[in-house]
Amino acid sequence: FVSVIAAAAFSFRMQRVWCISMVLEPSMLGGGFSDTPGNVKAKIESGAFDLNVIRALKLGSGAEIRLAVSQPADSTFLKLSINKADNDKELGIRILTQYLNALTAFYQEAVDLQKDGINRQMSVVGNTIKDKYDAIKLAEENLKIVEAREIELIDELKGTKNNTEQLLVK
Repeated sequence: FVSVIAAAAFSFRMQRVWCISMVLEPSMLGGGFSDTPGNVKAKIESGAFDLNVIRALKLGSGAEIRLAVSQPADSTFLKLSINKADNDKELGIRILTQYLNALTAFYQEAVDLQKDGINRQMSVVGNTIKDKYDAIKLAEENLKIVEAREIELIDELKGTKNNTEQLLVK
């Protein structure tokens, strides 16, 4: 009975721990050109972004981030969680926010390359359309010239026929 009272007293004196979490969809990082959820999870778990987050938040050289990353079954989402004591919950929020910023910055180069490629493709297609439009306009102009020349030739033939008939009648 004494141990139950001691455990109850101890648990009331313990600091509360908050689980702060963020859910993100890796395919949406940087506008839709990203990595698979499994690859992003592996990069986070390997600590690929830890140093950037520690530096950005000025946590100090000995700081360690204990971030849990999970991917719900059959989904493209990742859940990033961090446990922080009552007095550190704001730091937990800042850490997760900085992780999102680091991930977005990491994939931004890939996004920019994709955008550049798409812009070049659009430019090529636009130039092709313009060239085809110009070719159609030129063909229409040539057709007008041919039609006008056809009318002139028909008039010349009529005139030649009339002259020939007049010569034959005389």
